[in-house]
Amino acid sequence: MAESGSPLGQKVAASLRTVEEGLEKYSLSKICVGFNGGKDCTALLHLSYAAVQRRYPEKLEQLQSLYVRTVLPFPEMEEFIQDTARRYNLRIRVVHGNIKEALGILKAQQPDLEAVLMG
Repeated sequence: MAESGSPLGQKVAASLRTVEEGLEKYSLSKICVGFNGGKDCTALLHLSYAAVQRRYPEKLEQLQSLYVRTVLPFPEMEEFIQDTARRYNLRIRVVHGNIKEALGILKAQQPDLEAVLMG
């Protein structure tokens, strides 16, 4: 898709370059991907995973992800998130609240974290 030259392919390629720039700037242990099961987050997760696999084909380190859980998530969404975590070998940190609060909690719990990719 990223190499197709189509308008969508160009956008995918630009997004992939942005993720790759993040991987050049920060080590994998200092990056986290926001993932709540939505379409945008799922697309970003897929691009991030592809970029990590391309950059570190031999590395077994898990990609970190942040799941900001809403008050009453749908059971189907929870199942999708867990299935996706297994498929992409994610290390998910679940935080309750809104995004701003969750990012503050994440930073307090992981002070060495330097970047969170949000979709």
